[in-house]
Amino acid sequence: MPPPHFSSFFVNFIFFGIFFGGAWGRVSLGFKQADEEEQSLIAMVLGAVFSGLFFGLGMAAHYRHSSRRYGVPRWPNFKSETSK
Repeated sequence: MPPPHFSSFFVNFIFFGIFFGGAWGRVSLGFKQADEEEQSLIAMVLGAVFSGLFFGLGMAAHYRHSSRRYGVPRWPNFKSETSK
């Protein structure tokens, strides 16, 4: 898998969204077990899904903007100086 600046918007969106959504779900499950108040499982799952979607979208937009700003080529088009 290429670094985020070289990846497509969709790949970054999926990767960061799944990673963050899964982590957020595990953290909220830990708080649910330690908390006195009942929080429904559906609310926790929806919170993890939406946080993953928004975080993935934000990170994908950040890396797309950054790669365009600095003129980073796509991964298949990248030629390093050591590969000459």
